[in-house]
Order: sequence, then C-alpha cells, then structure tokens
Amino acid sequence: LPQHMTALARANEFRFERARYHGDVRNLGSVDAFHLVAALLEENPPCLSTLRVGEMLTWVHRVGERRARLIMRHADEEALLSERATVGGLTARQRAAIVDHLRAGFDENGRAT
Repeated sequence: LPQHMTALARANEFRFERARYHGDVRNLGSVDAFHLVAALLEENPPCLSTLRVGEMLTWVHRVGERRARLIMRHADEEALLSERATVGGLTARQRAAIVDHLRAGFDENGRAT
C-alpha cells in the first residue's frame, strides 16, 4: 500500500479506538468513569496521546469544560496543568498527580475530598 493509504488506515484505527474508549467511559457511573479515565491516563494508549486531558474528562457524565478545568487545577496545584495539556504530553509527575486526584474523589468544585 502507498504510504498515505497506510497513514489513513492507522488514523482511522485510532479514531475507532478513541470512540470505543469514549463510549466505555460514557456508559459508566461517575465514580467508575473517573477510575477508568485514571486507568487510561496510566496506560497512555497511543490513540489517546494527542487528546487533551480536559476533553477526556468531559467524557464523564456531568463533567463539562468548567468542571474539567477545576479538576485539572486542583489535581496539580504546584505545576498547574494547562487546559491544553495532552495525554501524551503529561510528565510522569503530572500524570501521577491527576491519576491520584481522580481516584481520591472530589467535591463539585474539583477539590479532592
């Protein structure tokens, strides 16, 4: 196959995988969904590497852009996570901080409980 066809096929596979993960998160209750998002952040699958962390958080039921921003802000208060941070662009410390925060649970303002 020509190179561009191979690239298109790979991009299509990534889109399908990302859509599957999105559906998996959407079909869970909030607590389980946050735990799945945390597991996906730890696993760091290649199909999610260019996805913004905030967008991934909005996959969870009742989490919009504002709440996602609050969650990210309170997950790593020392080195504020950028709203534009991608899953693949997180440092090990940032990844650990947000995973711990998602697993700990938090109130409606995004603060850990």
